[in-house]
Amino acid sequence: MDESAKYEATSFVDSLDTGKHVVLFYERFEYGLMLQLQFMKNGLLKGEHCVYGTHGDPTYIENQMAYSGINVEEFRRKNLLHIYGIPNAMDDPEGPLKGAEKITKKILADSKPPFRVVSLFIPEINTDAEMQAQLDIERNLHASFSNLQCSWLCPYEPDKIEDSMREKFMDGLMRSHHAVVSISNSGAGIAFNIIR
Repeated sequence: MDESAKYEATSFVDSLDTGKHVVLFYERFEYGLMLQLQFMKNGLLKGEHCVYGTHGDPTYIENQMAYSGINVEEFRRKNLLHIYGIPNAMDDPEGPLKGAEKITKKILADSKPPFRVVSLFIPEINTDAEMQAQLDIERNLHASFSNLQCSWLCPYEPDKIEDSMREKFMDGLMRSHHAVVSISNSGAGIAFNIIR
């Protein structure tokens, strides 16, 4: 796995087109969220359906979108913006992979391609089981990605991942994405495409 040329993170996100499965690593929540919202805003301005799946309060995401200059009400009225509170795939009685499939089906039900998604399926990675399940979900999503006609941004805060598994987890994530965006504590960021 080699890297191609490196790009400034915001410019890279601004240039993204359909068909990219992108992992975002960020050190500060605010900077990670800013980049996620920029990704969504770019899609909305192109007339793409945009889906945000959160394990937190959807109202918080709506408010942050509005604060960042996204006209939430207008894009909802046009049926282009969809914000969902989603369950933890680990809690699905049929297992996390099946849980992720159900969540994906639910959040994409009202969207037409091409579309953009920001979402994860497991809110915290603190155990080997959570790490393995999230890596399996990402591999599964990546394997079927060409059928989705979308761009998907998967945001991770490495400092919240249990120390002993962080390196292995991040390496596994990079193996199941097309590109990586990394935002430092200062807000500076780089991005690169992954070449296999």
